[in-house]
Amino acid sequence: MRSSLALGTVLSRSMLFTGRTYGPFLSMSLGALLLLSFCLTTYGQIDPCSENAHRVLDNAFRSTTFRAKDTSTPYFCDRDLNRGWYRFKLFGKNAEMPTECQESKNCGALLPFWLNLNNQESPAVGETKRFQGCGAFRGRHQPKTPESCCMVPVELQVKNCGDFKVYFLQPLLSCSMSYCAEEVKTPCKPNEFSVDGFQPCRVGAPNPVNDVAITPTVVNNKVYMEATFTPPATNLSLDMGYISTWLKLGDHGSRTELVAMDTTEPRSWIEIKDNSLIGESVICEVQAYFIESRHFKSDPVASEPFFAGINVVPSSLNLAEDGSFHMVTLQTSLPIVCRESEPCGVTVNLKTVDVDGKRLGDDIVLSRCSVRFTPQPCNRLHCGIETVLVTAVTDFTEDGDRNVAIVTEKIRTSDPIWNGYDPSDIDVTVEDRPTAQCYSFTDPHFITFDGRKYDYYKTGTFLLYKSTIRDFEVHNKLWPCGGTSNPISCNCGFVARENNDIISVDMCEGNFLETSANINTRGLFPLSPGVRIKESRDGKKITIDFPSGAFVRADVADWGMSITIQAPSVDFNHTIGLCGLFDGDPSNDFHDRDMNILSIPLKQGQHNEFVEQWRLDDGGLFNTSPDLKIYRPTVQFCKCGEQARVAPYNNTVRSIDESLIDRECGQLSNIRRTEVIPSIDMTSKYANNIFSFRKKKSNRELRFRERPEIVERNEYYLPEHPELLPPAVFDIDSTSYDIPYRSDYVYRVTDTIERDFAPVEVKWPTPTGITEQQAKILCEEFLYNTTTAGVCSGILKQTLGDAIEMCMTDVQVTDDLFWVEQSESLVENQCESAIVRDASLWQQDEAGNTAVRNIMDSLICPNDCSGRGLCTPVGCDCDKGYHPPDCSKKSQAPKIVNLENNGLCDTRFQNCSKIRVFGRRFKNRPNFACIVTPVSLTNELELTTAPPSVRPAVFINKRTVLCELPPIPVSPSSLGKDPEDGLFRWEVQVSFDGFKPSNKAVLTVYDSLCQECDWTGTCKFKDGTCLIEGSCYQSGARSPTNPSCRQCIPEADRLSWSIAKDNLAPLFGNPGSAKDMWTFVGQEFSYQVPALDPDGASVTFTLINDEVGMDLTPSGLLTWTADTPGERNVAVKITDECGQYINVNLEISAQSCDCENGGTCTTISDSSEGSGGYFCTCAEGYDGDKCEDLTVDNCASYPCAHGSCVNFLGGFECVCPAGYSGTLCEKRELTSCDPNPCYPGVDCLDDDGVISCGPCPMGKTGDGVDCADMCDRPCPKHFYCADPGVCKCIEGYAGFGCHIALCRPDCENNGRCVKPNVCQCANGYSGERCETAHCTPPCQNGAKCVARNVCSCKYGYLGPRCETMTCNKHCENGGICSSPDVCDCRPGWNGPTCGTAICSPFCQNGGICIRPGECLCPRGFYGLRCEMATCTPPCENGGSCSRMNMCTCPEGYYGLRCEQVRCEPRCQNGGKCVRPNECSCVSGYRGSSCHKAICVSGCRNGGVCVQPNVCECPSGYTGLNCQTPICSQRCMYGGRCVGPNVCQCRRGYSGASCRRRSAYAR
Repeated sequence: MRSSLALGTVLSRSMLFTGRTYGPFLSMSLGALLLLSFCLTTYGQIDPCSENAHRVLDNAFRSTTFRAKDTSTPYFCDRDLNRGWYRFKLFGKNAEMPTECQESKNCGALLPFWLNLNNQESPAVGETKRFQGCGAFRGRHQPKTPESCCMVPVELQVKNCGDFKVYFLQPLLSCSMSYCAEEVKTPCKPNEFSVDGFQPCRVGAPNPVNDVAITPTVVNNKVYMEATFTPPATNLSLDMGYISTWLKLGDHGSRTELVAMDTTEPRSWIEIKDNSLIGESVICEVQAYFIESRHFKSDPVASEPFFAGINVVPSSLNLAEDGSFHMVTLQTSLPIVCRESEPCGVTVNLKTVDVDGKRLGDDIVLSRCSVRFTPQPCNRLHCGIETVLVTAVTDFTEDGDRNVAIVTEKIRTSDPIWNGYDPSDIDVTVEDRPTAQCYSFTDPHFITFDGRKYDYYKTGTFLLYKSTIRDFEVHNKLWPCGGTSNPISCNCGFVARENNDIISVDMCEGNFLETSANINTRGLFPLSPGVRIKESRDGKKITIDFPSGAFVRADVADWGMSITIQAPSVDFNHTIGLCGLFDGDPSNDFHDRDMNILSIPLKQGQHNEFVEQWRLDDGGLFNTSPDLKIYRPTVQFCKCGEQARVAPYNNTVRSIDESLIDRECGQLSNIRRTEVIPSIDMTSKYANNIFSFRKKKSNRELRFRERPEIVERNEYYLPEHPELLPPAVFDIDSTSYDIPYRSDYVYRVTDTIERDFAPVEVKWPTPTGITEQQAKILCEEFLYNTTTAGVCSGILKQTLGDAIEMCMTDVQVTDDLFWVEQSESLVENQCESAIVRDASLWQQDEAGNTAVRNIMDSLICPNDCSGRGLCTPVGCDCDKGYHPPDCSKKSQAPKIVNLENNGLCDTRFQNCSKIRVFGRRFKNRPNFACIVTPVSLTNELELTTAPPSVRPAVFINKRTVLCELPPIPVSPSSLGKDPEDGLFRWEVQVSFDGFKPSNKAVLTVYDSLCQECDWTGTCKFKDGTCLIEGSCYQSGARSPTNPSCRQCIPEADRLSWSIAKDNLAPLFGNPGSAKDMWTFVGQEFSYQVPALDPDGASVTFTLINDEVGMDLTPSGLLTWTADTPGERNVAVKITDECGQYINVNLEISAQSCDCENGGTCTTISDSSEGSGGYFCTCAEGYDGDKCEDLTVDNCASYPCAHGSCVNFLGGFECVCPAGYSGTLCEKRELTSCDPNPCYPGVDCLDDDGVISCGPCPMGKTGDGVDCADMCDRPCPKHFYCADPGVCKCIEGYAGFGCHIALCRPDCENNGRCVKPNVCQCANGYSGERCETAHCTPPCQNGAKCVARNVCSCKYGYLGPRCETMTCNKHCENGGICSSPDVCDCRPGWNGPTCGTAICSPFCQNGGICIRPGECLCPRGFYGLRCEMATCTPPCENGGSCSRMNMCTCPEGYYGLRCEQVRCEPRCQNGGKCVRPNECSCVSGYRGSSCHKAICVSGCRNGGVCVQPNVCECPSGYTGLNCQTPICSQRCMYGGRCVGPNVCQCRRGYSGASCRRRSAYAR
């Protein structure tokens, strides 16, 4: 009862406090109230968690955070709350009853109710528990006591529904009581954060940052590494911070912290002050955090490692000697900073180091030996990048695989960041690749790159070597070069091509044994850098070097050349052609074009089936040039090693790039091929050895120029000496040139021959008896005794046998010991190749010496120049009279055997400015020249000479020289020139340093048209020809300069032109031309005198008698102005170009003109000139036949008021009757006042005799004589009444009586205005204003009529009607002057004066059209159109006449008339070519070209048959057949001389001369 009383007391107080009346409440018993308060019932069996099983209490006033302010605010009341399950919400969010004691006025109630757990656990999910609800009555800040916290208890049920709780509530006792609610508080998770640690919570740390990257930057000339990153995305508006940790990466994954720093910006810096970080890798780790929850941090995110320094990529290289390029990249990751007064940039020096220590020179080269980094903006990849190309040196040395390093030296700079930094080095392994040489020697014998040997003896053009991976190829041509029973062939030239560089060494364009090697560059552009043309051995060894390292060499002899090809390592496994596959396997060298291996065995050492696979039927590069291509530019490389190159010894060991010896870098530094055989670089001489073939000049001289400024497709090219070409290719005197473009000009020997695979049968002994053993002894004896073999025998080892074998085969095939010495160059080339390949010879010792020194000395100057010369770096400089290579042989003076064409030169068909000289012992020495002397042949057949002249000479070979001749003097009386027969003679000698001039030979120059010469030089003049001004002409030939008048008439004068026999005199006039003409005094008379020449020549006109005022132009225009009447006789002379003329008399009658009033007489245009027909051209204002009538009627308007009108030119006159006066007779004359003449009522006035009338009466108007009413009647015609009684002229009229009509503008040309703006025109005019004049008859020839019968003429016309045309040109050949200076020509003529005849179709072959349809043909042609050539005598052997005296011969024939048979090579020793390539030899000679003398008994022991049955014995032998050896000491005691200085002793004797006797000898 105590509690009830207390509650009652509280409630009473509450009611009193609130001022409310609670009568019903106080009337209730306290027991019933308590029973109601604590009675709890179960509310059905439905789950209260269901949505429809509970109600929601959502009122902000229930919140524990809401507090009633004062007593005026009503308390929140749950008294009327229905009993049941409830769910609390605040602002729509879940809420629960508080479990802490509340203060009064919380939740808007005096007694707020809270849930007392009483140390129990809250119900689990799905569990229902009973608890006590307590109404608290506790003041603010009062301590919590059981009494104050639970003044009014109630029983409650609570069920946990998972996401919320529901409470079983019942109404409270008073409106000052209410249930409290508070938001549900969930503790934050470990990685979440809130200020109080409960929900709502946020993430404790932001997400990790993104895209952490380190980049270099420069600020105020300081270098930093800057780490930037992307802040994490977040929807929280909280400030973030970042922790950046910089770490240096070490070996094995170790990390060293450099610095850690906080920042609120998404970036971090670390300054680089020195080189402590250069060359290191650095990373930056970044963590993010919210500043208000710093202890929470995101996961660290690290950047990619940043390498601070210069990164060198790759770290190692594997190279091969194949010419390929590899790239090394150096990138700086840090910027270069420029500091004041210091060089700006960082240089990294590179060098190559021989790791193996072989000291063989650089094995790799770089595109540069240093790189320099300069300031530049950094990008995302680097702050500067430099690249260096690396390639292996193609060294042609078998030095094995090499280990080399590209070393980067320490950087030396004042920049502390970079100073002392050493970037990483690169290890390089260089794989050695093989190189090889291919040989095609003598007649010819082939040795492939892989060493396979075979022979071939036929002719043609072949593919010798072609690379399959690049544009490099060599074509060779074989020509016949002798043989006895079997013909053989030799190389006569090659064409080598690398890219656009094409070079030929060719001696095929000429006769065997008469040509020299002609070097030509066939490309259209200058040679590429690295192409070298070199000569050695006095020009007998020609080497063409190419930038790839390949070379082609020709060892030149009189018979042709031997060819050596060096293949670089880049072509290993990539070749085809006669030189084989170059893969190290000789067994597969015989292959076809489809790369199939040919298994056919060698036959007699020959493999014709293989060779024929590579025949070039079109002549290959000899005849065509490939299209131009664009190639990769040549890369310049540098030697960066400590030992840039093998040090030269006495300037004799030279690399291919010798011109770059003083430079580190060059375009050939990647090629190292040491030159063993000394040579001279002749590139500048031959670099552009092409000639431009131009059109002929007027003097018919060919113009050559050494180097065309611009090479165009329409230019033609010829070799350096075009006179060496066969006549079919180059005819110096042709009148037209049909030589095709340069790719087609070459003398073609197309290989369209039948394939013959049969081998040449050879056997021992030879037909002359040379045995295999003898040949072997001779070859071994010669080759072993050469200086080259002596020096190189240890190096060559077994390869010396190649030359011996080749020598023996040459002797066997040719049966000629001449070929024994031709294999020496093979030994020399193989020796050079062996020396270059042997790496041990070039390895340097510590002093820089090599083992090759002695070898080089011996090869350069063999036998130490035999004591007869000076050893120079390029060989022996022999004393006078001796010649290289070893100065052992004494030279002899040259000897001329014969001149070309037996000393005759026909200017009609040959170029006589140069002549070939044949002889012996010609040598290409300094000051090589020809001595030419003009001579005359006296009647006694004696020669008279003049001072000689020294002319340039071209050395072809030791048998042939080309001499240049001086120009033939123009004067017929010059010495050497016969004015009667036109001949000219020269004496020719050959000379060079150190020797006397050769013997003399006489050359006779003549023209076969009018001269006939035999082989002795005796000439005679031909009948029926003329020799005029040094040129020959046939009888009847026309003069080139005056063909219509002059011609050759030998019977009249054979030394000058005669008048043409068929020339005709000119003819006068055209049909109807008159000789009697008329003109008028004072007028100009003009007349074109008509004439023509039947021969088509032009004519001229002259006056025979002079008439005053009369003029006659040379073209025939006669003009004259007569001053008096009368007749004139005019004599005219008409002359043609040839002097033929006629005289013509013209009669001209001058008459007076009878036209009146200033009219003039005008010739009628329809009448002939001067015929006398005329009409009068009247002056202005007159008309009529004689101009007797006026053309204007000035009285037509009746201008006179009284009287009559008289008309005259320009006006009129009024004739007044009596009583009237005035201009228009408008005034009446008053003579007396009696009777009164005035109007009635008007006074007559007399003033001193002057009679006049007074004014008209009032209302009248007039002059007092006549008065009329003022407008009382209509005004007269052309008047209108302007005022009362006043009439005025209407518009358009004026004058007295308004009789004058007005026209604006005024009528012209005396036209009369008859109505306003209406003109009445005078005769001869029309138009609105009479502005148009008319001329009758009309003006002609486009003239303009400017006044009546007055014409204004155009240029070139005159006369009253411009009917007379003046023509300043004389129209020839019947042409008519149709307009000024224009002739209308008769059919068949054209040109400005009709002087050019027309031939259709046109004249051919230089013919001139002299008359319509008639051609004047040049000499050598005939036919209606000169289309047919004349060849006299006619062409023989099936030849066709293609040009004047020029026959196109079938194959196998040549000569002016195809009368000569061609034998290649030419028949020698008096042999006669009887059929193409078939010689008929005279007795004592044999061979395909009769080049072999026959010694019936044969020449033994190496003797050479030089003449029939005459042997030239070698040293040590004598006898008719060289059968007897010579022993300088007699063989004693019966010993027999069996060899040179070799005695065969009898038994018991010995010694060199068998002088030593053995003990047992008897």
